[in-house]
Amino acid sequence: MQISRLILMLAATVISTTVVFRVQRLLRLSTFDRMTGLLNRGYFDERVLSEVSRASRYNRPLTLVMMDIDHFKAFNDSHGHAAGDEALRVLASVMRTSFRHSDITARYGGEEFVVILPETDVAAAAEKVERLRQLIENTSIPVPGHVVEERLTISAGLACFPEDGPTVAQILDAADRRLFAAKRQGRNRIVSKERVLAS
Repeated sequence: MQISRLILMLAATVISTTVVFRVQRLLRLSTFDRMTGLLNRGYFDERVLSEVSRASRYNRPLTLVMMDIDHFKAFNDSHGHAAGDEALRVLASVMRTSFRHSDITARYGGEEFVVILPETDVAAAAEKVERLRQLIENTSIPVPGHVVEERLTISAGLACFPEDGPTVAQILDAADRRLFAAKRQGRNRIVSKERVLAS
């Protein structure tokens, strides 16, 4: 009887452990982007709502950053998708180490990224993103199968709660407009309100 109980307990432990690992794996897959290891768009969409709500409730600043890798399609066309994938991983790693643990860095789609900077006004955020822009500009991107290493740059648009509106939609729209303004003004720069920081 005791041996049977031990076998049942051991089997139950193995099954429980398997279920826990499977749930953790599914949670990770539903939260993180598989290519870059950054948070994914679905997680960002949920988190930005709660962060803006918290900033509103406690009357605290929050800045949203939208970033895009400049000329990424041309890079892919010249070097292939394997090189493009490696570039995404390298730049995501630079982004991950450039922000605080309390900041939320996510891949928004393709070569576009978003960052939520809680408790950060637009001036402090602009300085932080400008440092990131310079760091990325000076980061070598290995090209698989080639001796040459390439460099890429980013453009970014910043928007801040509450100055750019009380809702997530308004803040996202303002950041997106400024990202496009950065691209129109020559890329490799950030735009925050009417102020431009350029290389």
